[in-house]
Amino acid sequence: MQTSRLPKKVACVGTGIIGSSWALLFAMKGLKVVTYDADEASLRRSIGNIKGMLSSLTRNGVLTSDSAGPILSRISPAKDLGGISAAEYVQESVTENLVVKIETLRDIEKEVSETATIVSSTSGLSISAMQEGLRHPERTLIIHPFNPPHLIPLVEIVPSEKTNDKTISLARRFMKWLGKEPILVKKQLPGFAANRIQAVIFREVLNLLNDDVVDIEDLEKVFTAGLGLRLATMGQFTTYSLAAGKGGLKTYFERYGPHSSSILGSMETWVEPPQSAKDKAVAGEKDLEALRMSYEETIRWRDARLIKVIRDLGYLG
Repeated sequence: MQTSRLPKKVACVGTGIIGSSWALLFAMKGLKVVTYDADEASLRRSIGNIKGMLSSLTRNGVLTSDSAGPILSRISPAKDLGGISAAEYVQESVTENLVVKIETLRDIEKEVSETATIVSSTSGLSISAMQEGLRHPERTLIIHPFNPPHLIPLVEIVPSEKTNDKTISLARRFMKWLGKEPILVKKQLPGFAANRIQAVIFREVLNLLNDDVVDIEDLEKVFTAGLGLRLATMGQFTTYSLAAGKGGLKTYFERYGPHSSSILGSMETWVEPPQSAKDKAVAGEKDLEALRMSYEETIRWRDARLIKVIRDLGYLG
C-alpha cells in the first residue's frame, strides 16, 4: 500500500533540461535527490546545468550565494539505476519516445519499493500506454511541467483509469508543497490542456505571418506587450467576462458571440504547417532581438524576466 505522507526521498531519472530543473526544485525545497541517466555524459552535464540555474537564481535575488551551496549538496548522481532504490517518489524525464518511456518505467518499478510513486514528465504521450506491463500501474501518472520546472508554477496532473485516487491526491499535495500550481486533466487527450491551447495559438500566429498580415516582431509584441500581460493575471474566462461588463459571460456570448464566430470562421484549420509558414518563421528568427544572442544568453534573459513576473505574482519567496 502507498503511504499518504509526502515523499522525503526523491529521484530524477533522465537529466536533460527538464530532469535537471526538477532536481533543482526538489533540492531547493530541502529534499535529498538522487539523479540518474543512462547517458553518462548527460548525467555529467546535468550538474553543470544545475550550477548555471543556481547562478541565475542568485544573480536575480531568489537565492543568496550562501544558500546555493547547500542546495547543490543535496543532489547526488547515481552510477546505475539501482541508486534510486530508496526513493519514495520518482520523476521520470527521459526522451519523449513511447518505447523508451515504457521501458524506463518498467525498469524504475523493478528498483523501487511497491509504495513508491512513479511519475512521468511527458508533454503529450499517453499514460495508459506507458503503464503497459507495469505490476502496479495504480501508483503511476503524468505530472507535466512547463519549462523551466523550477520556475514555472503550473503542472498538469494526468492519471489513467488505472491510477488510484490515493496517487492523484498525493501528487496534488506534493506539488502544492513544492509551490506548484497543479491542475487535473480528467481525460487523456494529445497535448493535455495547455499544449492544446498553445498549438491553436501557434497555428494562428503562423497563419498571420504566412499571409503577411503581421511581421514576426510585431506578432511577438502581441504577447509581450498585450495578451501575455493580461493572461499573467487572469484566465480567458475572467478576461472575457470583464470585457462584457457587469453582465459577465452571458452578456459576452450574446453581445460578442456573432463577432467571435466570424473570426473563427475565417481561420485556417490545417494540422501541418504549410512549408511557406515554416520558412518564414525560421527566416524571421534573426529579426527577434532575444534570439540574436547566444542560446545561453537568451536563457539567462528569459529566466530574469520570468523571475520578475513570477515573484510579483507571489510564487517565489
